[in-house]
Amino acid sequence: MQDTPPSLSPGDIVLNPEILPTNSTTFFDNWPHAKPLPTPAQIRSSTFDSTGFEILHHREHGPYAQRVLRIPDLGLVIKHGPRTTVIEGQTLWLLGKYCTQVRAPTVYGWCQDGGETFIYLSYIDGVSLDSRLSTLSDSELKDIAGQVAPMIASIRQLRQPCQDTFIGSPDRGPIRDQIWWSGYDPPPTAPFLSVKAFNDALFALADRLPMFPDHEFFQTFRSSFSDTSLIRFTHTDLATTNIIISHSGTEVLGIIDWQESGWYPEYWEYLKAKYTAPPEWYHYLDIALQHPYVHELEAFESYDRTGIFF
Repeated sequence: MQDTPPSLSPGDIVLNPEILPTNSTTFFDNWPHAKPLPTPAQIRSSTFDSTGFEILHHREHGPYAQRVLRIPDLGLVIKHGPRTTVIEGQTLWLLGKYCTQVRAPTVYGWCQDGGETFIYLSYIDGVSLDSRLSTLSDSELKDIAGQVAPMIASIRQLRQPCQDTFIGSPDRGPIRDQIWWSGYDPPPTAPFLSVKAFNDALFALADRLPMFPDHEFFQTFRSSFSDTSLIRFTHTDLATTNIIISHSGTEVLGIIDWQESGWYPEYWEYLKAKYTAPPEWYHYLDIALQHPYVHELEAFESYDRTGIFF
């Protein structure tokens, strides 16, 4: 596929799943160092030729098992484990090609080895918004939210082909949002073909609550979710831990952890961000996400109070 002319805005770009790099081993010509990327064997044994490595995250068991390593002298982050899929790599490739306004890690490539996917990403040298949240003033938080706003607006301008709309991962696979993978048994194995199907399945999660056998309790909540909502590209986990800012000051250096991203109903980004937001950040999300979905949020929060999700 030819490069998109730089004059195009994200709203002009139709993302057909066929444009995605889908090979199980894919590396791009953008690795800036003479030293080669470490192999899966080196990563597993942690014997790569480096000044050292840092484990940023390690969960051994369950559906979220994943190890995230940083190699400081290479400015490299490697993700691998059962939770790791090529979705994050594909999404970062899309952002780098079509949404350059979004600050996010550079993806160098991915490979599969021994039943695991390994993704190679650039490291963003900053700190999470979460780590500085209690020290930031109202004006500083507004500034940060204002920087996030055009990044999220940019991805929401991306479009699907009119004749092939769905709710799912960028490659037309099932959604990867952790709500579905922790509370839906079995988790989705295919994309939803309509917003109605997504909404119906969301409220069908109540089927696992034995204290609500007739589920009439949930009908008011369900009616707050329109089945004609637009479908928008969504991060789905815009938590304060995934917004990276400068060590001092208020510069937003990047948004990380795109592994659950994909096409979702337009309200989903707002609901999920509010759902995970600490009190200090909750109201600033109205600046960062611009379009509030108040009725859906009220219904979602009421639904959550039943203990349905976690």
